[in-house]
Order: sequence, then structure tokens, then C-alpha cells
Amino acid sequence: MGLSISDAGDAPSVLRVDIVIDRLSPVPAKRQLANALRKMIADGELPVDEETQKMRLPSIHALITETGLALNTVRGAFDLLRQDGLIVTVPGRGTFVL
Repeated sequence: MGLSISDAGDAPSVLRVDIVIDRLSPVPAKRQLANALRKMIADGELPVDEETQKMRLPSIHALITETGLALNTVRGAFDLLRQDGLIVTVPGRGTFVL
């Protein structure tokens, strides 16, 4: 899997996630990212945390590095998933799928 962002070129992905953000789309970037993460959750493509046995999302900072999106955009995507009851963030531990 790789990660690509339109108009930004392709770069190797250290997260091994397949997220495409179309910066020219009328759909906000935070919603595009939330939809991509939602699909990864549904397809079981996220790694499972050994301790909790729950799927774990990449950190916000890792997603910023990989996608080139702003901090508030990635936080907004996480907020959308949280509002849908899909994820929970445990301070100091990470963000997990419910």
C-alpha cells in the first residue's frame, strides 16, 4: 500500500496506509480523511494493539507527516470518527477503534 496526495506527489509511506486526499474536491479534507480511515476500520486494515486487542489508528502526528494535512484537519477527522462512536482516544496510549 502507498499513500498519495493529489498535487503533492507521491512519497513512500511509513504507515503503510492507502489514503488519497483530493485537494481540489469540494469535500473537505477532514471528511476525506475520516472516510478513508472509516474504510480502513471496516476492512480491518489497521494494526491491532497487543495489549488492548483493538485496532489502533496512526497517531495524529504520523498522519500529518504522511498526508501533509494541517493539525486541525487531522484532529477534525478524528472528531468526526469520535462523533460517530467509532473511536476513542486514551491519553498517552493512542486512538483505538471501539
